[in-house]
Amino acid sequence: MPTIALSDARELLGADDVVFLDVREQNEWDLGHVPDALHIPRALVDSRIEEAVPEKSTRVVVYCARGVRSLVAGQTLRAHGYERVENL
Repeated sequence: MPTIALSDARELLGADDVVFLDVREQNEWDLGHVPDALHIPRALVDSRIEEAVPEKSTRVVVYCARGVRSLVAGQTLRAHGYERVENL
């Protein structure tokens, strides 16, 4: 799974062709998140990602608190055919 540095991800904020996917739990999301990020807790990514991000060529930057859940979620996206997935 490719990774992206925080400094590089910051430059993508507001871009139309990038989705930031927060896979943390609701209470973590409530404490703060990337502006305009999509929130799907890790356990629900498999069942909700295709409805939330239907275009599989979309660049998706997945993040969580420490990188483990986002790595697993990114692998799930890859298994669903998403082509441009990066772990923050």
